[in-house]
Parts: sequence; C-alpha cells; structure tokens
Amino acid sequence: MFYIRATVPVDLVDIYGKKEIRRSLRTKDRKEANRLIKAEAALLEEEFERHRRERDRTETSDVTKAQLWVLVFQWFRDHDNADAEAWQRLDNEEDRKQAREVLRDDLGGFGDLDDPRTYDEVAQDADELLRQNSISLDPSSGMHQYLVQELHNATIELLRRRLARVDGNFDAATDTRFDVPAPSLSVSSTVTAGTPGGMTLAELMEAYKNDPNNESWEDKTGLGYDFTFRVMKDVIGEQTPAANLNRDHCRSVQRLFIRLPSNATKRFPGMSPVEIADHAERAGVKPMAPGTVNSYIHKMSSFLGWAKLEEYIATNPAKRLTVRDEVHDKDKRDAFSTDQLKLIFNAPLYRGCKDDEKGYATPGNNVVRRARFWVPLISLFHGMRLNEICQLALNDIEVVNDVVCIRIRADGEGQKAKTRAARRIIPVHSELKRMGFLSYVETLRERGEKRVFPELTQDKRGYYSGSFDKWFARFLIKSGAKTDSTSFHSFRHTWRDALRRGKVDRSYALLLGGWSGGNPDDERYGSDELVPLLAEEMAKVRYDGLDLSHLYVSETR
Repeated sequence: MFYIRATVPVDLVDIYGKKEIRRSLRTKDRKEANRLIKAEAALLEEEFERHRRERDRTETSDVTKAQLWVLVFQWFRDHDNADAEAWQRLDNEEDRKQAREVLRDDLGGFGDLDDPRTYDEVAQDADELLRQNSISLDPSSGMHQYLVQELHNATIELLRRRLARVDGNFDAATDTRFDVPAPSLSVSSTVTAGTPGGMTLAELMEAYKNDPNNESWEDKTGLGYDFTFRVMKDVIGEQTPAANLNRDHCRSVQRLFIRLPSNATKRFPGMSPVEIADHAERAGVKPMAPGTVNSYIHKMSSFLGWAKLEEYIATNPAKRLTVRDEVHDKDKRDAFSTDQLKLIFNAPLYRGCKDDEKGYATPGNNVVRRARFWVPLISLFHGMRLNEICQLALNDIEVVNDVVCIRIRADGEGQKAKTRAARRIIPVHSELKRMGFLSYVETLRERGEKRVFPELTQDKRGYYSGSFDKWFARFLIKSGAKTDSTSFHSFRHTWRDALRRGKVDRSYALLLGGWSGGNPDDERYGSDELVPLLAEEMAKVRYDGLDLSHLYVSETR
C-alpha cells in the first residue's frame, strides 16, 4: 500500500502532536499512487490552513471582544474626563501654544500599528490594563491583538480631542463610539444591550448577514436563514441582549419549529410564526418533517457558532440541538434506479416528440436539443445541481489544459453558488460529447448567444431553475418515473452512486461534486495541473444497463 508522508509545519506540531504525517493513498498501484498524491497534497495544505484558522480563533481566556471593549472604553473615559478639566485651566495663549506644539508632535509621532515600535508601546499599555483587571491573554492571540488595536484607536482619539480642546473646542469627536453613556460593567459582567460592545439579537443577526465571509443572502440558503431569524425573533425577542442567549431560548425555538408546517409563510401570509403554529394545529395541518426542522436548527446553530467565533457571545447554546428522526438515513436515499433512468431517457422528449413545449410528452418526429433535453443529461453525468446547470453562460464552457470543462462560478450575471466549495471545474464527460453537446455550444456561440440555455429566464428570486424544476416534476409523472422519494436532485444522488461504483478517489469526488472537504479555493482547485487527473476520474462514471446510444450524434470535437 502506498502512502503520502508530509512534514508538519513547525507552528502546527503542537496541534498534531508529531512532526510528520503518514496517510494511506488506498492503492497498491504505483501509477495510481503518483496520480493521487498531488490531490492529497493539496488537501493536506488546505487542512493545515484550516487548523491555523481554528487556532487563531482559539484563545487562552474566556473573555470576549465585547468585554475587552469595555476595558478600552473605561480607560478612554477615565483619561478623557481628567483631560477635560486640565485643558479648561489653560488660561493664557502662551500655555496653549506650548500645549498645541507638544500635542501635534505626540499625534504626528504616534504611528500605525505596522510599526513595531508603536505596536510594542501600545501593547505595554494593553498588558498593564490586563494586569489591573487580572486577565491573562496570550500576546500572540487574536484577542490580545484586538485589545491592542482598540487601545491604539482610543489613544489617537484622545490625542485629537486634547488638541481640539487647546483651542477651546470641547465637542470634537472623530470616533463617536466613545460618546455614549459610560457602562457600569466589569470584565466578568454580562454585556447587555446599549453598551458599546453589546448587541441585541437583531443587531447580531444584521452583523451575520453583512459578514463578507458568509454566503450570499440572496440564495435559497439565505432565505432559510431569514425564516430561522424570524422564528428566533418571535420566540426570543429581537431586543434581547445577544450575550444573554442561553439553552432555554434555543429549546423554545426548537419547540416552535417542531409545531410549524412546511412552507409556513407562503401558506399563512401575514401571521407570525407563533400564530401560524397555533392556527396549523387547530386546522390539523401536518407539521414539517424532522429533517426539515433539523435544517433550520442547524442554521440557528451555525449563526450562534459564528457569533461565538467572533467573540460576541461566550458559548453556542444551540450546539448539538436536534430533533430525533425516526426515518433512517439509508431509507431517505432518493437516487434514480436504472429502470427509472430508462423511463426518463426513453420518453418522447428523447425518442421523438411533437415539440419540447406542451407537446413534450406526445410522440412525434422531433428531438429538440435545448434545456429540457440537456439539463437532465448534464446532471446525470456531472452531478451538477439544477441551478448550476440552468445558469451556465457560454464562457463557462472552456478548454483547460486541452480538456473541455464546465466551470461553475458565482461571479456572472445572475449566477449563484450554494457554497464556496461549489465553485469548481468539471471536465465534460465523453458521453455528452457523443451526444453532441459541444456542437450545441458552438452553434450558440455562432448565433451570438451569451448563455447555454437562453430560453430559461430568472424567477423573482433570481434563479434560472425555478420554472424548470416545476416542469421536471411534471415530466417525471408523465414519463412514469416518479416516486415519492425522487426529484431532479435525485440525479445528484445517482451520480454519487456512480462515483462509488467507479471507485473514484474520495478527494477527487469531493472536488468534482463541490462538497465541503474539497478545496474551496476556486483558483487553486482549477489549476491546469489537476484537470487532466479529474478527467480520468470522470471517465469512471458509467451506468451499466442504461443504453443511451439513440442520443449519439457524429461528434468530432
């Protein structure tokens, strides 16, 4: 068995507890091992970076940013109040002139924190402040750096106000965070709403939505968070201090989710979540499935986990809070069977129909190769999500290192990606080439089109897949392939099963499918070096027993 051996970076030895990592490549074939090692090395580098990020967020004290801000705030107000009295006693121009010159020199000489001398000077003040309050922080930690940064800001603001007061201006303020009622908090106190470092639940939610590191709020995930936040506000109260959130709050939210029906706001517009739950129970409306409930609770936990990492709250009170689901995961599998695939791809749409509009289910002489023809096939062989396919632009079909690929991005007009990992490159499967997909793309380019499926338009939420999803549900019924546990997304499950049958290496499977655990960095993942290897893995995706030769055309590209 071949292995990859890697030296653990010096700064991570304490985390791994050893200086070298040795991991199996899960193959006894040398040629296969040479192919796999590049992807494994890339994933290992990403793992190192992830540990560094997690380490940087792990502090040696339970103190929060909000509580450190209180220390800085009180330090500033103590100095500022004393200054105000002192500057009022300057009663002659000579004293004011001398003070003005000294303060200008002080302010001009107080450099950026990038200057080691300035940083060391402020860090000494920060350490003294910590000592006075019996707090211990690792000088290399993010929390200590935060304290130094805020103390630096406070010192500059103090010098600016001193300079203004020399000339009799006692109302000058550049950083208005210091112009609020003084908090009566100690470091061990609970930070409450109305203090400089405190946040209400509603304010914390806004901060989460505006964090550039979080996914776009315009996609379906964002809509799920919107509903989760609406329920939390209804149960907990949007003005509740964020630092006061506890397990009882989260359990109350959980209990309301359990009572709510699916599509609650659509079915009962104008009602609050609590009113919807009460009304649904009286009307005998079935509540949403445990899996759906858990998806909302997971969003609540992710939000509060973020708040903990950002030091707005001390703990995540929703951690591991889930609802028991009596249906086992293996019974939720909704991949298409071979028989279902035969019904789908032998329907009139693929064998010959009247047209691909209302006549798609009526036998005829036309096989119209547009969205309705290509979208299911692309998902079958590439595992792409529905909207990833429907939103494709022609410039997303590109040649990388002599391999024709589909690039999934979120930077084009109306384009979205479910997660960072979803942004990826997928080599075009040979079966699609045999069916004429590349000729189809070239024809669109010659016509001056911009998108792969120009007949698809965006819905009110900005998705190109909205109407297609509804059409495909009808198509499944008319083709005879519909079951209670299958939908368009079943193609993705079917494709994942094909990866397993083809024994596609896990690291490549994660990259191709856009699942977390693969490399979320689009540029590194899309390097020319990896694409030929990905193409070799994609070739392993086959569906034995499914004959699609009636869809082949003469394809030489």
